Amino acid sequence: MRAHHDESNREISLRLALNYLDQGITVINKSLQLIAWNDRFVELLDFPEDLITDGISLEALFRFNSKRGEYGDGDVETLVGDRLELAARFQSHCFDRVRPNGTVIEVKGNPIDNGNGFVTVYTDVTIERQKQAVLKKTIARRSTALQREAEAHQNAIAVLEESQNCIRKITDS
Repeated sequence: MRAHHDESNREISLRLALNYLDQGITVINKSLQLIAWNDRFVELLDFPEDLITDGISLEALFRFNSKRGEYGDGDVETLVGDRLELAARFQSHCFDRVRPNGTVIEVKGNPIDNGNGFVTVYTDVTIERQKQAVLKKTIARRSTALQREAEAHQNAIAVLEESQNCIRKITDS
């Protein structure tokens, strides 16, 4: 009885510890079922709390998301099937997912024990990506301005060289 009690306390402690993280966490087993998660995962992806249960299939989560438009337009079954096919490979992955509300979630997954499942971390990178977009625009704008300035300098040099040639011809005459 004591071993079961310790195991239960460990699970509760682990759940509490995971809930302190600012990132969402999921653990999916080799059968593509959810076996661990934290509250931030549910919050970030806006899942109804009663949907997320121990052992729910990844397929059910994909289908829920697909039906509510999380993956864009397209046939629900095709969208679900494509994602399940990728998940079943148990390969490391990292990508940004833009939610319909504009939130950008970085999804980063890594396999566990040679294909026995995987851990995925979900991070809200919305502000970071917005800053990157502003920085890209600023760099593009400044690059264009510098290019124009360089062209103006080249034109000025050409005009000066032409003037020097005219002066040289006059003095030679």
